[in-house]
Amino acid sequence: MIEMKGKRKGVSMKNKKSWRKHTDIKDVENFLDDQRLEERLGGSFNERKDKDIFVDDKTPDTELSAKISNKKINASQPLRCFQLLQPWTSVPDPITKRNRVRTKEERKSAIRKLIEETKRKNGIVKKKDLISKQSRQITKALKQNVPKRGEFKEDIWENDEKNPLGDGEWLDEETNRHVLKSIGKLKVRPSKTYAKNRSKVLPSGLPATEAPHPGLSYNPSFTDHQDLLTKIAEKEMKLMKEEEHLNRVTSNMFSKVTPEENYNLWMSEMSQGLDKTPGSDDDNGGEYSAINPPTSFLKKKTLKTRRKLKEAKKEAHEKQKLKVEKKKSADIYRLRLMAKEISNKEQKWAAVKEKRQKKKASEVNRTKKLAKRKFEEPDIEFNRPHEIAGNLRALQPEGNILSDRFHSMQKRNILEVTAKQLKCHRRKVKKFFKPGHKVEEPILKK
Repeated sequence: MIEMKGKRKGVSMKNKKSWRKHTDIKDVENFLDDQRLEERLGGSFNERKDKDIFVDDKTPDTELSAKISNKKINASQPLRCFQLLQPWTSVPDPITKRNRVRTKEERKSAIRKLIEETKRKNGIVKKKDLISKQSRQITKALKQNVPKRGEFKEDIWENDEKNPLGDGEWLDEETNRHVLKSIGKLKVRPSKTYAKNRSKVLPSGLPATEAPHPGLSYNPSFTDHQDLLTKIAEKEMKLMKEEEHLNRVTSNMFSKVTPEENYNLWMSEMSQGLDKTPGSDDDNGGEYSAINPPTSFLKKKTLKTRRKLKEAKKEAHEKQKLKVEKKKSADIYRLRLMAKEISNKEQKWAAVKEKRQKKKASEVNRTKKLAKRKFEEPDIEFNRPHEIAGNLRALQPEGNILSDRFHSMQKRNILEVTAKQLKCHRRKVKKFFKPGHKVEEPILKK
């Protein structure tokens, strides 16, 4: 039963707002909710027939048949992930005719379809269709070669890495890269732009950790230790020789002079070529003289002169043209000599190419200049004979592992060569008083 509330006392019902506020419409809303629910479930139960509501179950009521029937029903139904995409209401679509975007095949014209069918019959196939077909065949072959669970056909300790695609001569390079990348056997190569960029030079072929000299051992043999000391001594002597050479050609090359002699020498050098006689600056008497001579109307070219110049120019052009024709006819008889010159040039280019290849091969492990500074080999850390101990406990360690790794990265073109910054460059800050914070002099006197 729907409870009917009486009219409230002291409430005006003359406006629509008051009617909406104080009128009870719950019974209407409940009726409309029930009606919408019936529409979602397929319509009113009073209007539907019995066969739409009830179902005759004719299968035997056994546990086995129930399991089989459930499996069949579940197999016939769509997957649960697709059931969410289906409409869950039985209300028909109010818009029966809707616009739909046609597929690519539906949009093709009849003439286009006929042309493609003719090409297909004649064996003309697009490259992308051929590549996709080859990719499907490769994928199918790879799936067939995958061993089943529990099967062990290959030796996992085998060292010989075989190409999973075989020879792969008939496959496209892009297809090979795609398949090798998918199975994790592709060696990633850097891009061409990475190699061309000077700031990102490819690392060299030098090993990450080089074997140290035998004389650096904590218990080296006498021969190895003396060999190490000889190398260090030669390097030091070379540095001392360079320093002496620089002093000889710079500081020791010039004699010392007093400031007065230096000034007099400078004045004599700067005054070379100047005329020191009085009045040499005013040779023309202050008059202006032009560089080019003055022209006159009487010196104008006549028609006869212009005609002769024109004929001479034409004759020179004809001579040049005749000379070119003579050279063409002469080149025919020089074909044998020209062939010999071409072969000599080709041999020269081949020699230059071979020389460049040898140079390029020799520079594989060379340290390249990545910045304005050049890489210099660091000093070798060593122990003197009296510092060598027979055991690790009494050994005095030399060098630093971090600096060694840092220099190794610079040598292998991974880091650019830098210099240690000893001076701290700080920004100069200008200090001043704000106008509101200034203190006047009379206030200071008080």
